[in-house]
Amino acid sequence: MRFVSPYGRYNLGLIPWKQEKLADGTTRTLKEGFMAQFGDGDFTDQERQAAYDHFGSTIKKGSRRDESGNDSDQDWRIGTFDTLDIHDLELRSNVEKLMVDHPLHGRDFLLVQRPATPAPWPRYDEVKVIGRRTIDDVARQIVEKIEELGLDPDQVIAYERENLNREQVVAAVTAHIEGSQVAGPIEVTV
Repeated sequence: MRFVSPYGRYNLGLIPWKQEKLADGTTRTLKEGFMAQFGDGDFTDQERQAAYDHFGSTIKKGSRRDESGNDSDQDWRIGTFDTLDIHDLELRSNVEKLMVDHPLHGRDFLLVQRPATPAPWPRYDEVKVIGRRTIDDVARQIVEKIEELGLDPDQVIAYERENLNREQVVAAVTAHIEGSQVAGPIEVTV
């Protein structure tokens, strides 16, 4: 999930840290907390538009007009936070729920739905484990189709993660990308 804020470097404490003070004056962390840290300048056109549509007056507050009388660019004020940056799936799920249910959601930050990644080819979802076809066969067939149709492997990975989320397929396509970057003419000097 991606969230936008009208504040470029907005921080939102979601899970408190639990610490105890020891006799020697140091502290020991009993439970790790989590703070959503919004970064600035990392937004798509759709996210920019959503931010201006929802937070327009907040983003433009204090803006100056340029020589032609238009508001100057205030994009630097827009912050984004992407839960995909959280690698722990349990923590990610917890953070997403906390953010969507947070009382400041809609006031200080907003969930922006990503447009769905289109299927790499019309019948992509039909390439699945059936009968004797193993997941390895499926992954191999998808990699062959990428080559055959000249598809963008990154788009295939994005679609796979959003929809079917088969790790073996993602791993096979990633290996294909890494293998194709290594392949090529090798110069040997004697």
